[in-house]
Amino acid sequence: MGMEWKKEVKDNLLVFMKAGFPFTVAGVIIVFLGLYFLKEWFADSEYLVAILFIWLALFWFIYQPLFKKRIHKVKSGLKKH
Repeated sequence: MGMEWKKEVKDNLLVFMKAGFPFTVAGVIIVFLGLYFLKEWFADSEYLVAILFIWLALFWFIYQPLFKKRIHKVKSGLKKH
């Protein structure tokens, strides 16, 4: 029982390295590229702020379930071994 926490820490680190970090980096890149291109395309629009918030909301609602699914997939893969 005393060594169980070490396995949990190791598993959490593996999940972070296999899914958490890559998905976070990819998400940051996608968000900033989207913000950049939307600002370029709609620079003169009076609705720019609303468009940017819509972009962030859409990204969040699409990307978060994918992120959670990937985390659960990696965790279940670790439990099998």
